[in-house]
Amino acid sequence: MDTIIFFCRKRDIEEPLTEAIGQKTYLLIRVSLNVGREQWFGWKLESEEAKGSRGMESVAKGSGADSICFPAQPGRAPADEPGVEPESGRKRRIPFWRRLGMRLGKRKIEKQIRLEQEHRRASQRAMTEQVRQEMRSLSADILALSGDMSSCRCVYEDSVRDCLVGRKDSADKDSSVPSGSRQGSGIVSGAGSRQKAGTVKGDSVLQELWKECWQGEEFADYAQWEWVRCLLPQAVPFHFVILGNPSCAPLLLEHCARRMKSLRWFLPEEEYTEELEELLEDFYEENGLAAALQLLPGKCPFSRLRPECPEPCSILDFTEEYRISSSGLPEGSVWIDMASREEKGRRLTLRGDIRYVSLKEYWKKLPKRTKPGFCIPRDTASTLPEGQLPLYMRLTDNGKPDESGC
Repeated sequence: MDTIIFFCRKRDIEEPLTEAIGQKTYLLIRVSLNVGREQWFGWKLESEEAKGSRGMESVAKGSGADSICFPAQPGRAPADEPGVEPESGRKRRIPFWRRLGMRLGKRKIEKQIRLEQEHRRASQRAMTEQVRQEMRSLSADILALSGDMSSCRCVYEDSVRDCLVGRKDSADKDSSVPSGSRQGSGIVSGAGSRQKAGTVKGDSVLQELWKECWQGEEFADYAQWEWVRCLLPQAVPFHFVILGNPSCAPLLLEHCARRMKSLRWFLPEEEYTEELEELLEDFYEENGLAAALQLLPGKCPFSRLRPECPEPCSILDFTEEYRISSSGLPEGSVWIDMASREEKGRRLTLRGDIRYVSLKEYWKKLPKRTKPGFCIPRDTASTLPEGQLPLYMRLTDNGKPDESGC
């Protein structure tokens, strides 16, 4: 059984909140974290460079450094600078007691700086170790729920990923294609594909700790049929619009054919193939519904697209494009973002009259089960004692399969 570990952000909590939510074909472990930039549940972490520079600044501001600078006398150079007397032109010597005072004052400030830096280092070491222990405890809790980390894949909200893993490289963002989508004339199946987090250089202290304590691989199969099927019940309007060319297109059309009143399909010109043409012909012969296919020329064609529909429609979006205009869609339409791009969701929800749906939104709002335990095959459950089974492998109270979820 696959396990999805969804890390989301939740403010005003003092410790990680872990929820195991069983579905028919997979286990969802939702982990709520109160994290920010170099912050972990209120703990503020700093790099060595930041600690050193901040210590110098604080000591320089609060140490009374100006006290070693003696006021200048009329007609003479400042007392802390050996200079030339303006009247006689002779070189002025600073009295011994003043030079001694300056040296003692300098040593006092240097000692105060060292003490302040040592205190900060000790405080940060203790804080870093506390955060490390909390992260390890969280990893142990997740492992106890999942049972086997080899089948686990993690999903981050953008705000959490920026803090714990780091932003993806811009090149990776531009060149990425959803797993299971088609590019050019070939089909990228993406079955079981996994990708490791691509981050920019220079990991922060919090990111280094997270990398040390958590080695989970990121989920990348958004466009696979098993996950697309989870979102299709949200496609309530019966006028369908497909953006892109997913590898699961035959299963998608077969699944939605009975409730389709119309179908419009926007596709990059370079991705139109004979295989797709045969698929649409077979779909027309079997269901009597002709798809209105529109080929889009040029590079990044979806950025200039403005889909229009006279009635509320269901948009099945398999693209990676962030900026697709929704001005031509009527009120009550549903936009299903198969790639789960949060920035796209924020743009679409600004309208207020279009409902945005994605896997991340689905996992974030999925209610927790009220009964403990989840259904598993009988032969698997019989191999281990009940007390040693992970939580998600225990049977429900009535012993019947759970019909909720995907």
